[in-house]
Amino acid sequence: AGVNPIQVVEYSIVFSVLTLPLTYLPLLMAAGDRRIMGAYVNNGPTKIAGWFFLALVTLAGLFALPLLVVTRGGKL
Repeated sequence: AGVNPIQVVEYSIVFSVLTLPLTYLPLLMAAGDRRIMGAYVNNGPTKIAGWFFLALVTLAGLFALPLLVVTRGGKL
């Protein structure tokens, strides 16, 4: 088809990283809701770890597209 499969994989990974915070946040919110989770609700340290990883994933999402452009799709 004339398309480099490695580039297709690189672009799909970058765009999945962009959407990851949007899917992680609702799960994190639901895990902290006692009405939904009952006895399995996240406790203090787990909530802190969850918010830390949300921040980390959000930073990765913010830097993914600019890095893709700067490196010309990973060719540098």
